Amino acid sequence: MPRYGEPDYDPNFDDSPPPSPKRRAFRAASTPSILGSIGLKLWRSRTIILIFISFTSLIYLLSRFRRSSPVYTPKHGSSLNYKNVNWKHYAYSQYATDSDHLCNAVMIFDTLKKYGSKADRVLMYPNTMDTVVSEIRDRDSQLLVMARDVYGVKLVPIEVPHVIKNTSVDNPAPFTDPSISLWD
Repeated sequence: MPRYGEPDYDPNFDDSPPPSPKRRAFRAASTPSILGSIGLKLWRSRTIILIFISFTSLIYLLSRFRRSSPVYTPKHGSSLNYKNVNWKHYAYSQYATDSDHLCNAVMIFDTLKKYGSKADRVLMYPNTMDTVVSEIRDRDSQLLVMARDVYGVKLVPIEVPHVIKNTSVDNPAPFTDPSISLWD
């Protein structure tokens, strides 16, 4: 075979073996042609149209689902004018009988403060708890002081009524003091 620069050199000469029939078919299919490009364009446009229809259907179904949920909307508008409300007549009250209820009440007061509640806050707690933090592990006193100082809660110590054990089936278990009422 002649080399470059020799007089018998032919740059178009191909001495590679002829391609196999399978390779010839693959080369013909991958060769860009007018029909191949039209088929590819049709496939792309069909895919785009299918994606568009699917997306539009999904949005339509989601919007119908939202509309089908019952939502109460008053026809007359809001009947409460919040600017003219005397919030001193209203209060959120919590009744805590033990440490767990006390912790829950403080978390509720925290949420009320976070959302800007204008009503007063009242916490009724057992008179066995005090607001003097005597040691670092006295969590009840710490929670009471936090409720009072941080969240502006009015603390009301109460005597927690206890149930007497029932001694007979005919006599139901009364409270120790029947005159105790939280609603007076």
